[in-house]
Amino acid sequence: HPFFNKFFEKTNELQLPILFHSGDGFSSPGLILKIAKRHPKLPIILGHLKESAINALKECKNIYVETSGTLPDFIELAVGIDEDRVLFGSDAPYYRYPTQIAIVEAAEISKKCKKKILYENFQRFISQK
Repeated sequence: HPFFNKFFEKTNELQLPILFHSGDGFSSPGLILKIAKRHPKLPIILGHLKESAINALKECKNIYVETSGTLPDFIELAVGIDEDRVLFGSDAPYYRYPTQIAIVEAAEISKKCKKKILYENFQRFISQK
């Protein structure tokens, strides 16, 4: 929506990250992908790693995904695209931390990669800002 253009321009200029709840309708990864492409310095995190978020991750280097409410299979797919842009998410208090950690642990990826997802990627992400 044009109302948000100034907001996205300013956050792009300042390289401030934005986390979007990704789902359907106004929060679909397809619509968010358009914002990411128009504002290439804007770090965008897509919440709730699903198939549509995987597609956005493939297409745009300033898109990151977080793992709340996902399945190990989607984590594996995202890691196959770029393990450095997969961030742990819990969506607490809606989901429980132990459950969300267990989902990452259940993914068939290396221990090194799990460590990156659980905390190293986010540490690097926030230190860049």
